[in-house]
Amino acid sequence: DFISAQENSISDFFPKIETLVSNDPSEGYFFMGSKGVSASGGSQYIAIVDNYGTPVFFRKMNKATSSIKPLNDGRIAYLHGVPRKLYFLSEMLQETDILSIKNFKPNGHDWDISDSGNILLMGESTRTFDMGQLVDGGNPNAEILDLVVQEFNSEYKLIFEWSSADYFEITDANENSPYVDFTENQMDYIHTNAICYDSDTSFLISNRHMDEISKIDKRSGEIIWRLGGKRNQFEFINDETRFSHQHSVRKLQNGNIILFDNGNLHSPQQSGTLEYRLDEKNKTATLIKRFAHQPDEVYSNHQGATQRIESGNTLIN
Repeated sequence: DFISAQENSISDFFPKIETLVSNDPSEGYFFMGSKGVSASGGSQYIAIVDNYGTPVFFRKMNKATSSIKPLNDGRIAYLHGVPRKLYFLSEMLQETDILSIKNFKPNGHDWDISDSGNILLMGESTRTFDMGQLVDGGNPNAEILDLVVQEFNSEYKLIFEWSSADYFEITDANENSPYVDFTENQMDYIHTNAICYDSDTSFLISNRHMDEISKIDKRSGEIIWRLGGKRNQFEFINDETRFSHQHSVRKLQNGNIILFDNGNLHSPQQSGTLEYRLDEKNKTATLIKRFAHQPDEVYSNHQGATQRIESGNTLIN
């Protein structure tokens, strides 16, 4: 709806953004979507905001929005609604296309697009399994939540499908996690919260309840390697702490990976961004840098994200 400037001001619909520090930030804009509302009378929104906290564009939304990204062709895309679907906006900010995972419940955490325009979406499937076969006291009719990955080409045709049920064990989950109980009625053993292209033939996923980053071969579906967690295959160098219940894995142009380390099982609990250089042949993961909030460390027990931007700076949310 169009709103008269005489009747309302932007502050009636968009939250005030306060800049605490501004020390030569990178040029450009922040693309934001609200996943939840806490203020009385608050609204969901998507927005493009400058370095002064001023929205150059915002739109009220009727449902939560996440993982909003500007694309190389000038469009914007984001996950929106219940169930989550991928929406595309033109350069004129008009909705053009909607894409959803097929035959499965969407996973609304993340998605990715390749340079050629292929798109990775995540979903969730369920099955019944006798957990008594694996652990004492396991539910004989437990509902198991599995990850499904689908890839679509630039014309939105489904070209690839993969399921974690074929390659991971339920007990790969970390039983020390407050979110994992092998005797519960429902088992979310993998809880994948991030996905990104690694190459034309592989992708990376962040499995929060396993404390693991995995690389998957799109040609065979096999797991190429596993970083972190019970099944870790790497020697960590310069990093005794490693990562815990992470989000937002991304591959950088230099071949390194970054991720947001929530740090749920760290002592003390603290969050930040980690950058690793991986030697995939010799299976070493060298910590290049650990970025933490300054001067006081911050702990985010869930969600959060990180991104390396063109200037070389690192954005942490």
